Amino acid sequence: MEKKIRYFGISFRSRQHLSWFKCSVVIFLACFALFVFHFSIGKELGDQRILKVLCICISGIYGIALLMALRMTRGKEKNSSEEFSVDCIWFNGAMMIVYIVPLIILL
Repeated sequence: MEKKIRYFGISFRSRQHLSWFKCSVVIFLACFALFVFHFSIGKELGDQRILKVLCICISGIYGIALLMALRMTRGKEKNSSEEFSVDCIWFNGAMMIVYIVPLIILL
């Protein structure tokens, strides 16, 4: 039985999952702060190209991670590493949607 890692009440299968989650939270909070700044204070500072590029790049990163997880977990092959699991597919897909929605709003 594998030992689960607990972080703020969330169970993770490996340290890599915990690191990816922490990094995702930091990136999300930074992007959220940038969006809040742009729409409350800096709207008159210019166009929204930087926000669009940011959303495209970050959703692309999650898309690549999603494709890697799909490739590693497809079929009945057993994954030799603990880095990829079905949970990776759901998490990376959800995070990709989180960054695509503002992109659609900005268009």
